[in-house]
Amino acid sequence: MQESPDNPDDNKLSPCVFQCRLETIDNTELCIACGRTRSEIVNWSEFDQVQRDIVFKLSNERML
Repeated sequence: MQESPDNPDDNKLSPCVFQCRLETIDNTELCIACGRTRSEIVNWSEFDQVQRDIVFKLSNERML
């Protein structure tokens, strides 16, 4: 996990590993490096901490 690339000064962690590569898997466009959907990546800076925690959980599950 890295500091958020959207705003490095906000000290919020992101699942981003700075190796973005989107592929369509099961009809969903996912980053194969971090496991987030395109929508989750685009909207990350707008998410509150609860939403971010959910995305962290989902992205970790997708990477298994």
